[in-house]
Amino acid sequence: MRETETAVQPRVTATLASVLIYALAAWSIRWFGIRAAYGLMRLLKTPPHAARGSSDIDEARALATLVDRAAWSTEPKSWCLTRSLALGLMLRLRGKPAHLIIGIRPMPLAGHAWVELAGVVINDDPRVKFVYKQIDAL
Repeated sequence: MRETETAVQPRVTATLASVLIYALAAWSIRWFGIRAAYGLMRLLKTPPHAARGSSDIDEARALATLVDRAAWSTEPKSWCLTRSLALGLMLRLRGKPAHLIIGIRPMPLAGHAWVELAGVVINDDPRVKFVYKQIDAL
């Protein structure tokens, strides 16, 4: 195997995984509802160790980009919940202590979901924590 092939293989694997996990997240929400989404996150327990620093955050943000691409290529009007669930699952499968956060904004009434790793917002603007009040975390 050539050097370039070995460098590309992890990226291709991560891209394929993001598409498959996004499809699983979308399918579970669509067919079984929000409880199925919660069940998927609970199946993968939060690892006991904390994120190890900026390299974990950078890796998580790179995965968030892959999930966003998978979302937009399969469902142009994807939900924040589906994208966040997919990212949360991917991070937990990699042993990262990711948390799926559900928040609500009272005026105008709106709900939103995002993923945090070590208290850092991964797949959204960091100010989302101040716009939406957290009502649940998985």
